[in-house]
Amino acid sequence: MKHWKISYSVKRMGEIKEKDLILEAANIDDALAKAHKAVATMELPNSKAGDMFSIWDVGIMEDEVF
Repeated sequence: MKHWKISYSVKRMGEIKEKDLILEAANIDDALAKAHKAVATMELPNSKAGDMFSIWDVGIMEDEVF
């Protein structure tokens, strides 16, 4: 498992905030899938029309990528 830094933006009630999340995943595909689920659950559990998020960066944090 590797550590991944996920950068994303959340738009709620017209206000946009940029945030980061660090999680563990085996590869970038798994990291993106976990991030999507985590951000949706944490940030928009009771979303209203116009609320949304966008993941715009996924980066590995380890020096050894293999």
